[in-house]
Amino acid sequence: MRMVRVTEVVGTSAESWEAAGRAAVADVARTVAGLQSAEVVKQDLVIEDGVVVAYRVRLAVAFDPGGGGSSRRRSTTVVDERRASGV
Repeated sequence: MRMVRVTEVVGTSAESWEAAGRAAVADVARTVAGLQSAEVVKQDLVIEDGVVVAYRVRLAVAFDPGGGGSSRRRSTTVVDERRASGV
């Protein structure tokens, strides 16, 4: 059986939600090995004086805590450690 950890991260972009998601994944990839998937949990906007100034996306990111890539094993245990800030 393999274990997959899930944690929440927030990405921000002045361009789009897609760019915010890419930024969040890039940030996590710098410190966490074995990233496997990401699910959009929430999207929101920062608005100042009636103008959108930032797109934010909260992702639930799944990774192998051992740092390995995907496994062909059939059994998976998910450990949910969701923590987020900023949204």
